[in-house]
Formats: sequence, C-alpha cells, structure tokens
Amino acid sequence: CVSNATRKDLLKINIDPKKATTIHNGLDYSFWNEKNFPKVEGLKIREKLATKNNFVIFSWGRPGESKGFEYLIRAMPKIIKQIPNAVLLLMLGSTDKYPARTRLIKDLVDDTLKKITAKSDNKEQTNKAVRIIPSAPYETLGKYIVAGDCVVVPSIAEGFGYNAVEAATLDIPVLVSDAGSLPEVISGKHQIFQSKNVEDLANKVVAIKNSKFNQTPLKKFYWERTIEEYLTTYKDVLKKTN
Repeated sequence: CVSNATRKDLLKINIDPKKATTIHNGLDYSFWNEKNFPKVEGLKIREKLATKNNFVIFSWGRPGESKGFEYLIRAMPKIIKQIPNAVLLLMLGSTDKYPARTRLIKDLVDDTLKKITAKSDNKEQTNKAVRIIPSAPYETLGKYIVAGDCVVVPSIAEGFGYNAVEAATLDIPVLVSDAGSLPEVISGKHQIFQSKNVEDLANKVVAIKNSKFNQTPLKKFYWERTIEEYLTTYKDVLKKTN
C-alpha cells in the first residue's frame, strides 16, 4: 500500500493485515527543490497571467471526480468576500480522457463567475477570479506552484497525494482536505479542511492569507528508501513461498 490510509481501506474489506504493508511512494528531490524552482520563476508566471497583484490560489490535476475541484470552485465566492483580489488558477490535465467532467467543471466556473461578478463593484477583476489554465509540462509545473500564494488539494479520495508533497517541498503554504492519505503526507506550511466542506475550505484559505497555518518539519519520501522496502518485502514473500 502506498499509504497507511490505503492500508486501512483494505483492512475494511477484510484483507489479511499480514498481507497488507505500507510502503510510501518516493519523490525525486534532485528535481523537486527550491533551487530548481526559485520564487523568481513564479513571479514570471504571475506577470504572464496578469496576476502579479492578486492573492493566487493554485490547484492542478486531472478533472476526475476524486479530485474534488468543484468544492474549491464553489468556495471562491466565500473567499472573494474576504480576499477581494483572490484568483484561482486551475490547471486541468488529461481533459481529453474526461470530457464530461471537464465540461461540468467549465460550466461550474462560468456559473460561479456570474455569481461573483453580480455582487462585485469591480467586475473586471472578479470576472477573472476563477481561471482554467492550460496544462503545463511536468518539467515546468514547479514554476506554477511557486507562483501561488497558496496551493489547494481538495481531493475527496487520495491514495498518496503527490500534489501535496510536491508543493510542500517548494515551501508553499498548502491546504489539503482530510481525505485519504493527505493528512498523513502533508507537512511544512499547511492547513487541513474537512473534505467536501466548502465553508471550511474558504475559511482555511483566508487563514493562510493571514499567515495562520501549521508549520511542521518537512516529511521526506526518498525513492531509495521506497526501493529498499519493496526489495525487503519481496524477499520476505519469496521466503514464505519456498
């Protein structure tokens, strides 16, 4: 299992505990580090997207139902009330594989923008408060992460949670839901909200804006350790089958 949360899910369906071992996924820290993605690269992205003077909330991933993006989008009117210059940059990947979900999310964005703009005195600003941006290559994804003032991972299910681990590694405040493995793998500057709770999500974004977040030592998930644990597990299994 890639997390203790996943292991617990397996045990709920009566998998033998002796046959379920947790081995966390690994992260390439030679790639995911602040040296490769300095804040100046984030400033370039903000200038490119005309968000230099905004409070930027960044979220990304495939538009699958488990990613929970609709809860983040629905939270934006509440966030805007307390952070008028907030903007959500939502980067969707693999949209060709999720046409129905992509359409649903785009329609929700349009409806949300209408609600925000209708109550705003600055319609030019609020009409751009939620933006779906093109997917970036993996090699440049870190530039978008460091462009954010806050990263949100609103998943309603998560086996490991790479987005949370990657953003935390780059020293960006991260808001994660309490679904699946996310509370298990998050560290650094972070807040945790109740999954699917739009009000709690919005309040936690505002807390991060006000520099109110947990700050814990960074959890490291080294591939070397992961590989060693897999090899040990395979050897133990082979011994029992011989």
